Amino acid sequence: MEKYEIIDYSKIELPDELLTSFAEAFAPELRKFYESDMGKTYFDNWLRKHPEYTEDKSAHSTKK
Repeated sequence: MEKYEIIDYSKIELPDELLTSFAEAFAPELRKFYESDMGKTYFDNWLRKHPEYTEDKSAHSTKK
């Protein structure tokens, strides 16, 4: 059986143009998700599980 070479992905460099186009394509979809009720609930639950990412938990809550 043929052995596959192990790729060190930390050494792969991607062109800025590729990263920019990726961000431009996905940012609007991510924004839509986190503005939806499902996204707000997901983010609130995530913040409860990861309090280290917020200084004041209530300041970042999406519930109104």
